[in-house]
Amino acid sequence: MTGLTTDDPDRAARQVLETTIAAGAAVRVPVDVTRVACCLGLAVERMLLELGVDGLLVRLEGQSRFRAVVSSRCGPGRRRFVLAHEIGHHVREHQGPWTRDSVLGRVERHQELSMLSAATTDPDERWANDFTTALLMPARVVATLWSTGMDLDVLARRLGVTPVALTLCRRRR
Repeated sequence: MTGLTTDDPDRAARQVLETTIAAGAAVRVPVDVTRVACCLGLAVERMLLELGVDGLLVRLEGQSRFRAVVSSRCGPGRRRFVLAHEIGHHVREHQGPWTRDSVLGRVERHQELSMLSAATTDPDERWANDFTTALLMPARVVATLWSTGMDLDVLARRLGVTPVALTLCRRRR
C-alpha cells in the first residue's frame, strides 16, 4: 500500500481504515483487524508462541508476503491489539516492495500496560502503539459512543478491546 503517511500514527490509521474497510468513510466497530491485515496483503496466523511472546511480523526467506503471527495464548482483546500493532509495524516500515532476502522479525514481549507510549522509549514501538490505539479505537467513534453515557466496560466490549486498553487510550488523547 503506497501513499500512506507515516509521520503521524493517527493519520496513518485513519488512512488505513478509509482505504481498507470503511464504507463511505463510516467505521464499523469492532474494527475487523484481520480483514484490514488481509487488505494490506498480510497473511495472519495464530500459533503457540513461547511464553511472553505475543506476536511478530515476519517475512520468510524466499516469500514475498509478510505474516503477522499472534500467540494463541492471548485472549481475544489482546490478540486484536497485537495484530493491530503488527499491522502498524508493517504500515510504517514495510510499504511497497520489500527487496531484502533476510528474515524480518519483531517480537513483542510486553504486558498490556506497555501500550501506553510513555512506557517505551523505542520510537518504532511507540509509533506502533499509537497506530494501534487509533485503529482499534478511532477518536470520533469513541467520542460519539462515550457521549451516550455508555459504561466503560460496555464501550470496551463494543470496540473489541479490554477496559485497560480503553482507559489508556483515553489518557493518551
